[in-house]
Amino acid sequence: MRPIIILFTALLMAQSQPASTKDVCRAKRDLWMAEHMDQTNGPMDTKLSAVELSSRMDELSRCGTDVDTGNLHSYSMLSENYESTLMIRYSRFLERHHLMKRFQAEDAAGQR
Repeated sequence: MRPIIILFTALLMAQSQPASTKDVCRAKRDLWMAEHMDQTNGPMDTKLSAVELSSRMDELSRCGTDVDTGNLHSYSMLSENYESTLMIRYSRFLERHHLMKRFQAEDAAGQR
């Protein structure tokens, strides 16, 4: 029970301040990784909005490149998972709104 309390305390601390210290960056990374790995209620990534996924990607990038550079790989791995989730959503949006063929035609024509 104690690790759960520590994890939630770390989350509250991390959410109340910008990711500007190694401790805050690591707390958020660890919490988000735990959420990502916990499949008991389905993948957390599917419950996060596109805005939240993008925000987490930005924060992970800042943490890995500016704050906690020695752990860049761990921040990058989680960020790549969020990016994959977004890419799937983009693709589904294009398919759902019948825009994939238009996208492919414009791309083939060099409109990038």
